[in-house]
Amino acid sequence: MTAVFWDDMDAACLHGLCLLDGEMAAPDGLLGLRLSWRALKKPAGGSSWTFVDRGERYTTRFELYECPDGWLLDVDCEGRGRFLIRPAGIDIDWEGGTGFQHYLQSIGIAIWLELRGIVCLHANALEHNGSAIGLLAPSGMGKTTLSAKLLEAGWRFLSDDMLALYRRASGWTVFPSWPRMRMWPDVGVALLGSAFEQGKPVHHRFSKRSVGVGGGCVSNGKSGFPIGTLYVLDRVADATGSATLIPIGAAEAAVLLMRNSIIGSASVALGLQQRRLALISEILTEVDVIRLRYPYGLRLLGSVSKLIGRAQN
Repeated sequence: MTAVFWDDMDAACLHGLCLLDGEMAAPDGLLGLRLSWRALKKPAGGSSWTFVDRGERYTTRFELYECPDGWLLDVDCEGRGRFLIRPAGIDIDWEGGTGFQHYLQSIGIAIWLELRGIVCLHANALEHNGSAIGLLAPSGMGKTTLSAKLLEAGWRFLSDDMLALYRRASGWTVFPSWPRMRMWPDVGVALLGSAFEQGKPVHHRFSKRSVGVGGGCVSNGKSGFPIGTLYVLDRVADATGSATLIPIGAAEAAVLLMRNSIIGSASVALGLQQRRLALISEILTEVDVIRLRYPYGLRLLGSVSKLIGRAQN
């Protein structure tokens, strides 16, 4: 059963995918992603793409290699291992540290989906009254903090850090994902209280925790939710200011969506740049991209949440 791979989530509920192992088959309406374990080695030649981020707390390094049967992604971060991304599924060889799930549910699955023409953005997704929104921003810009505040206002959580956009007859659609938010203690304790303390550490060396939030995952994993608005977060150091919504033109919106891709510049190595731009142009004919400018500070998030609520009604 898929629970061997993922012990705390519904098996048919991960960015519109059903995780499969053995002879399992995907339910109607979902893509099937077959997972398996085997030893994987980096090819002898150089990588097609390398990404290094020397962050404040740790360094992230991804390397992508083209192989005869797919693309091998080598991960060297707080977790270390490899994914072989093939047309039929993903093979996993994990050495240790932070579990493979942390990386599979973001960049690993994003590469697999992008190779199938499904745009994956660095964004959180939430749902209210049957419709979804996205909060688009780089790491550290407050996506999860604002998401937690929206939960207080009755929104349901769909995904943390990655949003996959599917083309459906009813419009562009977002599916629920791993029902967990990752937060640092200063924000987590203030917004979630004891629920934060019960969360699991994201990386063993740091105090950031992964907190279960439930939401629409189990009941709506097969149908997803139509999305009409992507909010680009723009926090400013102005404690006296108020939150404002600023429409973004199509050209700037296209640049922002290209820039806030989960797979980043790997799209060049994968040969996806032109197709991604064409897909983003289609998305922008139906999905509004709006800059959400608001002041720093937890005490001001209530007004930001209300502004989003009014805009969606």
